[in-house]
Amino acid sequence: MNKAGSRASDHQETRQFGFVEWFRPGEYERAEVALPDILESGASYLRTHLSWAEYLAPGGQQWFDWLIPRIGSEIDLLPCIHYTPPSLSRTGRSSGPPIDLKSYADFVDHVLTRYGRYISHIELWNEPNNLLDWDWRHDSDFLLFCEMVGGAAYWAKQRGYKPVLGGPCPFDPYWLNLMGTRGVLGVVDAVGFHGFPGTWDSEEASWGGWDMHLGEMRGIIDRYNADAEIWITETGYSTWRNDEIEQARRFIKALNVPADRMYWYSWCDVPPDVPVQEGLWFDPRHYHLGAVSHDNKPKLLARLLTEGGVKRLEEVAALAAPNIASGAAPIVVTGGSGFVGCNLADSLLSDGEDVIILDSLARSGVDQNLSWLKERHGGRVHPVLADVRDLLGIEAAFRDAKAVFHYAAQTAVTTSLVDPLEDFETNARGTLNVLESVRRAGKRAPVIFASTNKVYGALDDLGLVELGDRYLPEDETVRTQGI
Repeated sequence: MNKAGSRASDHQETRQFGFVEWFRPGEYERAEVALPDILESGASYLRTHLSWAEYLAPGGQQWFDWLIPRIGSEIDLLPCIHYTPPSLSRTGRSSGPPIDLKSYADFVDHVLTRYGRYISHIELWNEPNNLLDWDWRHDSDFLLFCEMVGGAAYWAKQRGYKPVLGGPCPFDPYWLNLMGTRGVLGVVDAVGFHGFPGTWDSEEASWGGWDMHLGEMRGIIDRYNADAEIWITETGYSTWRNDEIEQARRFIKALNVPADRMYWYSWCDVPPDVPVQEGLWFDPRHYHLGAVSHDNKPKLLARLLTEGGVKRLEEVAALAAPNIASGAAPIVVTGGSGFVGCNLADSLLSDGEDVIILDSLARSGVDQNLSWLKERHGGRVHPVLADVRDLLGIEAAFRDAKAVFHYAAQTAVTTSLVDPLEDFETNARGTLNVLESVRRAGKRAPVIFASTNKVYGALDDLGLVELGDRYLPEDETVRTQGI
């Protein structure tokens, strides 16, 4: 077996993964909340940035004096050292090359002296082909970058640490080969790769698949330093369309590619009032890359990892197999993994119907109901793991439906008061998406809308009597005809 194949095999056996999380100066409470949750997810690594510019700003050293030991004492920490202090930059910006290139190596040396006992690897810069991280207009041939990073990497190795070369985004094999010819690859222990398939349009045009890109990367690295590892230092998937199951699938895919480490970007969504590099709400996809929401609500990825790790994640992702024979006319049950939905589906399946179960699995444990249906009815159960808030994600499920039972909903009144926007998106917009999907299908399928017991109120005037193993209305007419 070749080196790449051996590494891939070892990687799949250990099944280790990490998260990326940038902490802004002063976010003591957020770091204290996030760290135990990240550990509970089963993560082995955490990548965060140690901004040279922020370190030299007022209060910066005190912040990192707290953050690096706090995280590094709990988990394998990869600090990414980037951003030139504007006062030391040739452009007056944090993305500009430093006036004295050696000053970057001096800062790396300072970091290793001050925090070295908490780290083994150190990442040198981030996305050097991104103008917001490295202004290559002032370094068009990357000579300045190579001298700056190469010198820092050489010195870090002399001190017994393992430097990691920051990954470009999108991947650029010509840039990587340039790093080899300039000698940078020869003084690093790992090379970073950034890739976000399915999220960024600019990347989709050049995305050839994990195997192609990492194979090309391995071939280049082997020419200059065959011992260097490949680390996926950033990959992720934005749930801006509420397609959380796709995020889980992409995580599994990234975990099984031939790389020595995988860092998922990110643990937590960016808060809606915080600007990203490009500006406040420059692109909504930036704000939904986390495994948990900005207010720390677990998405499907975080919940499943916390419940049972990668194995649990794979079990649930494997439930979705909506293969329906040509010409079939299934019945769609949205929210079909819930209590009422799965019992209705069981009845329909027992009558010989094919049933599409459309469910986001947002409620913990409902995947067990879906597994129960599959065990009882086999191939006539067709799970579609999607969210009714995602019109593009659900539309195909209704294409051949002969009838639709709509049970997908946010059911808790208390939740509707705490987060009325999410409640509206699920219950109102979600219902509209279902109706629109049926309309576009053109089959005139009837839609049976399940309301809620809340419309009946408390029913304080309804007398109940105990009959056998249940309580029933004492009024015989109500008992037989309903309310």
